[in-house]
Amino acid sequence: MAALEEILQRHPVWRGGALACAVPAIPTGFRGPARELRGGGWPAAGLSEILCGQEGIGELQLVLPALARLS
Repeated sequence: MAALEEILQRHPVWRGGALACAVPAIPTGFRGPARELRGGGWPAAGLSEILCGQEGIGELQLVLPALARLS
């Protein structure tokens, strides 16, 4: 853990804290993910990656409410 702290102190590494809170968010349509995402939703001016252990398990269902809201 000391090596990680040393790297973070030496280099300008963005850890997603302050900036993520300041940007507008698009509601997810789900309470669980909204509680976990900074700003309460998908970042409006950013990129989010959904990592799943397996493809085709309904992962697109997570973004469909936001896509419907935007279209």
